[in-house]
Amino acid sequence: MKILIADDEKTIRAGLVKIISEHFTIPLELLEAKNGQEAWDLVQQESPDILITDIRMPKMDGIELMRLVASLDTKPAIVVLSGYDEFSYARESIRHGVVSYILKPVDKQEILQVLDKLVSERLSQQRQREEQLLASAMKGRVLEKDSLSGLIARDAYRIFKCVQPGSFELSSFLSQNNAYIVEERPQALVLLVPETKRLEVLHGIGSKAAFAGLSDIIRTPADLQTCMTHADIASLARFFVSDRTFYLYEDLADPAVHCSEGRTLDAVAVLIGTGDRQALDRNLQSLFAFESDSLFQNLTALYHILSQLPSLLAGFHQYTESDPYLAMKAMLLRDCDRYAALGDLKKDLGDFIIYLDITLKQRYSSYPFIEQALVYIAKHYTEDISMAVVANHCSVNYTYFSEKFKLVVGTNFNDYVKQLRLEEAKRLLQSGCYKVYEVASRAGFGDVKYFMKTFKEATGISPGEYQKRFIV
Repeated sequence: MKILIADDEKTIRAGLVKIISEHFTIPLELLEAKNGQEAWDLVQQESPDILITDIRMPKMDGIELMRLVASLDTKPAIVVLSGYDEFSYARESIRHGVVSYILKPVDKQEILQVLDKLVSERLSQQRQREEQLLASAMKGRVLEKDSLSGLIARDAYRIFKCVQPGSFELSSFLSQNNAYIVEERPQALVLLVPETKRLEVLHGIGSKAAFAGLSDIIRTPADLQTCMTHADIASLARFFVSDRTFYLYEDLADPAVHCSEGRTLDAVAVLIGTGDRQALDRNLQSLFAFESDSLFQNLTALYHILSQLPSLLAGFHQYTESDPYLAMKAMLLRDCDRYAALGDLKKDLGDFIIYLDITLKQRYSSYPFIEQALVYIAKHYTEDISMAVVANHCSVNYTYFSEKFKLVVGTNFNDYVKQLRLEEAKRLLQSGCYKVYEVASRAGFGDVKYFMKTFKEATGISPGEYQKRFIV
């Protein structure tokens, strides 16, 4: 926080410096200028948050200084000091956005009352900007002027994910502990917490939550997305332990767990609509069989399952949107933080899949070749297949097949295959086992440049950026 004092009287500048420095406990940088021109130079060089200026000064008066400051995109709050109780000065000051007009001799309580309000407002605005930067960084956006780098450089931070937080007065608590909101979810609160304040935040907020997961320490802005994954994984420990209310990722991480493709919902997705209840039940049981001795391995396996849920729901959105029951279940599954027990999550996913299977089976019954086509596509979509090949496999006229495929499935053939390939690419990228060009080939995209272009159009980020989010 910077405050610039512009006055040609040295004793007044010294007095204000003493009053301000003795009053405020937060770090302040107090700048001084003995004339308007010097003040204008400092405004451009230092970008102060607050400008306290006299009206009558040599080289450039306060009115001209305020006029120049008013033209800036980012400008300080202005407080005017004047020994001339003339309405014309006050009117001119107001025209240039002055927030307060104080007559000399300055009353100590009056100036401090004004500065208390301005400092509080500026600190609040600064926090909002930093939280917006954090939110942008978590979404992979480019950071502005290394502002986030400066924030992280000031302290060692962790991502703190608080699941199902209770009611809590956040603003003053976070300000006191130099913590920032990264994301507010319906059933979770994600914070950036200084390592030096970890225990205070755990006591203040963590004690009111069902569970808290903390990431490794963030070293650079590039670590943010990876650390968000760490916090997500650590928060999933609530499904496996009953004697803890929080976990640090570093206490869970197992160096013996190497590259793993994890579990996939693909085997379940391709069975939806076939009516094969036994196969669906068998695959669901296999997905949620966490029998490893390593807690970390169980957590990463569950994390990979949950990370695929949005894609599964999106793949059948045309059915969920028109059916109230499916819409309700999809809404619950989109927010997995609401679940306190793994059995409840498994039940809701099973209910959704079985109901959807029955719905699609009825729809496919009028066109049995569509089910045959979907099974064939599920087996061969990573190969060089075309609608002509699939229609021929089903012994159906090409035009008729195209028309009925879109009617029943809800999308055209090429888009359906492309979506399957994109989901396979996401799964391979999440595993961390393959280079981008290997993912392109394994997922069925013949050309890596086409794959990168298609992937970014679908997700908003490059395959490489996507993969970084799942490095554990």
